[in-house]
Amino acid sequence: MIYLAFDLSSVMTGWSVFDDLELIHYGQIKLAKHKKDLKDPFKYLNVLFDEICILIKEHNPDIIAVEDIYLGRNAKTLKSLAKCRGMLELACSKHTKKLEVYSALVARRNVFGNGKIDKLEISNILAKKYGPKVVTSGHDITDAIVIGLCVSKPTVKKSIKKTTKKAKWFGL
Repeated sequence: MIYLAFDLSSVMTGWSVFDDLELIHYGQIKLAKHKKDLKDPFKYLNVLFDEICILIKEHNPDIIAVEDIYLGRNAKTLKSLAKCRGMLELACSKHTKKLEVYSALVARRNVFGNGKIDKLEISNILAKKYGPKVVTSGHDITDAIVIGLCVSKPTVKKSIKKTTKKAKWFGL
């Protein structure tokens, strides 16, 4: 099965594509320059939608997964992420693709056995598995990879317990 995973952002959205547990592609959708367009303040949403549709057409995923949005300190950021999530949901609907949503905590717990693992440790683990280029590309890509790993092996997800050693199931 092919899985397409996203870590949404209104500035830089990370994505990853898995064929079962094999990472086959990853990248970023850069939106910052489009977000500053004063003539069209929603241009970044059109760009995001178009880029998501291109990824869906290119990879034809069986399932699309996304990191859930959450209210941090800034309600304005939440509103912006909700708009991005709407574009993803619209693209999934347009292409009749299933969308699964995972909180960062659940994804990290399912992949590493610890939902509170820090981003630096995640980067080190992913660098060992996929090479240093993955982590130097940015946290948005590493977060998308974690979401992709979480969705790509559902039978293992169910069997992982809090006491499981980190990253055991995907070969580290």
